[in-house]
Amino acid sequence: MIAAAKIAKAAEYIDKARAVCLICHVNPDGDTVSSALALFSLLQKKGKEVAVFCDNKIPEKFAFLQNFDKFNISSLKKFDLAIAVDCADEGRTGTMYRYVKKAISTLSVDHHKPDRAFGDYILNDTSAAATAEIVYRIIRYFEKADGKTYMDDSIAAALFCGIITDSGAFSFSNTTEETLAIASELKRYSFDASGMIYDMISAKSKKVFELSASVLSRCKFYEDDRIGVITFRKSDFAATGTTSEDTEGIINNVINVKGVLIAVAVTEEYDKSFKISIRTKAPVDASSVASAFGGGGHVRAAGCRLSGYYEDVLDKILKSARDNL
Repeated sequence: MIAAAKIAKAAEYIDKARAVCLICHVNPDGDTVSSALALFSLLQKKGKEVAVFCDNKIPEKFAFLQNFDKFNISSLKKFDLAIAVDCADEGRTGTMYRYVKKAISTLSVDHHKPDRAFGDYILNDTSAAATAEIVYRIIRYFEKADGKTYMDDSIAAALFCGIITDSGAFSFSNTTEETLAIASELKRYSFDASGMIYDMISAKSKKVFELSASVLSRCKFYEDDRIGVITFRKSDFAATGTTSEDTEGIINNVINVKGVLIAVAVTEEYDKSFKISIRTKAPVDASSVASAFGGGGHVRAAGCRLSGYYEDVLDKILKSARDNL
């Protein structure tokens, strides 16, 4: 659990600010979106002027979250405080880093390895399964400090969403006793937890099913089946009416194969530009595989980007994977 003194220090930055912006990372997932929107509600309740930004479109599956419609609509150009939410480094903020540069103070709230973390103050807890766990602690801190109740059904739903998406509905190895304890507290509030888990983890459209079936049928295995690789080409998206946003979670089918220690998804986003997603089992560190190319993440999940011809990109990522076996 993150130390109370660290939360108190971050709270000082929040209390001093009148106008605050929240920055999500590019290619937003459930944790960055949910954590930012939970903070958005908290800051509004504390009487702050607040805005939330993301360099990419927020997936519609998060539309049930309160304030989903507030992304990228603020008329304010400068803020007293910029909070980077679930961002391991400034590059992950994309073009929205312009708000960070203009802010008087900056705060980072994150659970990734802090190798390239940034901000005047970094509130980081790598033991947390999700940044939503840290945000939960921030909210509880302010409730005690201000003598007010800030947690409500919508905030609890957002935090629960962040936790289940980054913990795989408690199936990933990053799930701790703390994760389960916080989830248990959030479950006391009124929202459809089981329905959310289904929508976030299991549900998929027919076109995404077809994309998954096509790509998984071409999965290739290397190093005595210890490495599994799937590839999403632009032609796959065109054939199924999907986009790169629809690839989330498909890689888990590969890492779930017995004997596979490293699963890699290579996604063609633009001409000669690829997004690499990595999942691992013990003892392989996914962030170590990604760090060879300036990427990062967690022990079991990480990513990076590579440019070049597909064959060269595949060779590079396979070499790093082999080096980490």
